[in-house]
Amino acid sequence: MNDLCILVPTFPDCEDIAEFTVSRIKKFWPDHPKLFLCGLGRGEISSTSPHADWMTILYEACEALWKRGFRKVYLLLDDHPPLGPCHALHLNQTLPVVLQNLGAINISLLGTGQGRPSYGTRVKVNGFSFEHVDSEQLWKFSLHPALWNLENLRALLQEMIRLLPFEQRTPWMFERWGGAPEAPFPMDWKSGSYRIQGHTMRFQVLHPWIPGARHVARGLELLADLFGKGPLVRRPLGFIRQLYDGPYPILWSGIMKKKEVNPDFLFYLQLIAQEDFLENLPHRFL
Repeated sequence: MNDLCILVPTFPDCEDIAEFTVSRIKKFWPDHPKLFLCGLGRGEISSTSPHADWMTILYEACEALWKRGFRKVYLLLDDHPPLGPCHALHLNQTLPVVLQNLGAINISLLGTGQGRPSYGTRVKVNGFSFEHVDSEQLWKFSLHPALWNLENLRALLQEMIRLLPFEQRTPWMFERWGGAPEAPFPMDWKSGSYRIQGHTMRFQVLHPWIPGARHVARGLELLADLFGKGPLVRRPLGFIRQLYDGPYPILWSGIMKKKEVNPDFLFYLQLIAQEDFLENLPHRFL
């Protein structure tokens, strides 16, 4: 679809992570839509404000994409590379059609199932199951990888920038404040979010033993809790819970967490990461 693109917001301190994510997209997502970076102050689209806040940088990038004729955008934060082969057919065709047919604001690629909590009600569209996120749910505008209606994303960012002071225009506030039930947004914005059912759209089973390992890990954690050792067990086993296998396989919270390397990602690298994933890995992860 000519009106579909990928946008990866980043900033100079994380340029190595953004480049790694871009390299994994190019490797694992064949025939991916045109890809843009923003936040580095250079490139095809760049902020006109050299010291702009995160929301303004993203808004200006969305404005530039809109003027180029794009109407749908995969918003992928710089620390959310695909962990393996993507299902290009679903990413390039199925989901954009579903987004349009539903009149949705966004469709999250961190979806329902695989141990993730339910956020709404199940709906079936074009032969696939999705979860319609409840308008009262907090995490409607999660910044995990998602397909967005670009017009809605522009409007949402514009309104947040109008309402929030400079220092609060952060990714965390976009998620936490923007998705709050009491946020002063129209009801059609609050009720327009959906999530995929990942296993029905994955290209292949990323790690066949993960579903069983989730049950074992949960049992070990409960047992460790009885002896007050739960945190010691959760740390090495956390990545098993956080993997989400879908058309764009990802790790919950990404490969960074609170500006540090995500420990779950480090365990993933040590135990089961495929060799072809490790190419071009930034030095901070070694």
